[in-house]
Parts: sequence; structure tokens; C-alpha cells
Amino acid sequence: MEKKKLELLQKKKKSIHNFLDTMKTKEYVSNEVHYFKGKKYILNLKDSKRSRIEIDDKKYIYFYVPSNYTLEQKQKYYENWLRKELKKELERLVPKWEKIIEVKAREVRIKKMKTRWGSCNFYARRIWINLELIKRPLEHLEYVIVHELVHFLEKSHNKRFKSLLDLFLPQWRLYKQELNQFILDY
Repeated sequence: MEKKKLELLQKKKKSIHNFLDTMKTKEYVSNEVHYFKGKKYILNLKDSKRSRIEIDDKKYIYFYVPSNYTLEQKQKYYENWLRKELKKELERLVPKWEKIIEVKAREVRIKKMKTRWGSCNFYARRIWINLELIKRPLEHLEYVIVHELVHFLEKSHNKRFKSLLDLFLPQWRLYKQELNQFILDY
């Protein structure tokens, strides 16, 4: 029993640290914590004439930018990079789940959302995905994609909707719970 309590305390402590990391305003300076695809990275700022971002799968995000870049320029470049990375994942995952669920979205868009991870317009057959999801584990992104695509079969969050989620993604409750432990950065 004590082992389970200790594991729960460690999990809560990790969750609090994640919360505190996301609460900090990003300054895009070296040694700042950033998340990407569910992993924690340390930003390593490098002076360069051309901007680019590289990931060391173990620990670092190398952010090459001109030394005269303002905070706003760094933020814009970094967010554009995140948007491109999320778009790559969506181009891979949405067709996979459309085929499984047997529905088709006319359009999938990315935007910053303050209160939602995703949204769906049933009539326009459009899905919006929160940019913040590229920072979370990819199974959380898949959960949101499946959730929004299932709305094309059932508009409301009723019993039928939940049973469809159970059918297509049996672990959806776990992913939803994990995802809701995070806060949105903006």
C-alpha cells in the first residue's frame, strides 16, 4: 500500500512541476524548458545568420537565431515551427483515422485556443486542432483527432458518442484524463 501512495505522490509532484513549467512566460533563452511531442527539452539558443530549429532526441531543442531577434520574432519563428510540426502529424494521423472511422473532414486547421484542445463544425466538416497539442504526447493528439472525427457520426457527447469512442479508441478515457492534467500555455 505504501508503494502505491509513494507512486501517487511522485505522479502528483511531476504533474505540479509540469504545471509550473507551463505557467512560466517563455523568453526563448537558453536553459528554458519546452515540451515537444510529450517530451521535456531544454532550449539551447545559438547565434546564427539563418533561423532554424533542431531537436536532439535526448535533451535539447537547438534554436538558431540572429542575435538581434526580438522576443516577438523568436516567439513567432518558434510557433511557426511548432505549427509546421503539428501539420506533419495531422497529415499522417487524420487520414489514418478517417479511414478507420469511415468519415472525411473537408478541412483540418490549426489555431491557438484558450479553452479547448479541438473543435468541430459538423456542417462545414471542419476540424480545428489546438497548436498546443504538438507539445503533448502524440496519443493525446490522436485522441483529440478521433474525438472530433466521431462528432461527424454523433454531434453530442451522449452515450452513443462514448460508445463510438470506445469502439475506435478504447484507451480514450485515459488519454482524456492525462490531457486534462495539462493547462494551456496561453
